[in-house]
Amino acid sequence: MQRKLVGFSLLALATSGAAAQAQGPVSKVEVGVFGHYTKLDDVLQMDNVPGIGGMLGINVWRWLGIEGNIQYGATKANRPPNEDIKYSPYRGLATLTIPVASKAALVLGGGYVNSIYKDRATANEYEDGVAAMIGLKLCGGGKWGARIDGLGDFNPSPNEQALTGTSKNLGIRAGVTYAL
Repeated sequence: MQRKLVGFSLLALATSGAAAQAQGPVSKVEVGVFGHYTKLDDVLQMDNVPGIGGMLGINVWRWLGIEGNIQYGATKANRPPNEDIKYSPYRGLATLTIPVASKAALVLGGGYVNSIYKDRATANEYEDGVAAMIGLKLCGGGKWGARIDGLGDFNPSPNEQALTGTSKNLGIRAGVTYAL
C-alpha cells in the first residue's frame, strides 16, 4: 500500500508539473546541495540527525514550482536494541516563491514526505507524512544562489509507537543552488 501511495504521489507531482508547463514555459530548473540538521521528535527515541542532501526544483509557471529533495544522515536509537539507523527522508513539494527584494525571495512549500529509517529493528522502515517548508533564497549575480530553509514533517502514525501516535520532526538546512 505504501509503495502505491508513493507512486501515486510522484505521478501526481509529475502530472501537475506537466499541466502547469502547458500554461507557460518552464522558466528555471535549479539544483542544489545542502547541509541539514533534523531534530527528531522525542517519541521516536532516536538521536538528532546531522546530514547532507540534494534538491531539484522546477519553476513551472511564474512563481509556482515543484521541488524534490532527499537527505541522508546517521542516527542511533535510544531504546533497545540501540541500533544504528540511516535516516533518509525524501520530499515532493509544491512551492511558492515570493520576491521580497531584487535578489531575495521567500520560498513556501508543502507536500509529501517519505521518511526511511534504514536498518531499524521494526518491521517497516518507511513512514509517510506531510511536509512543510519556509525558506529564504538569495540570488547571486550569475546562476549561483544560496538557500536557508526550515522544514517540518508531520507523520500521522509513526512505526515506533502505537497507531494513535504522531511525530513531528523539525529541520533546518543551508546550501547552494545553481540555475540550469
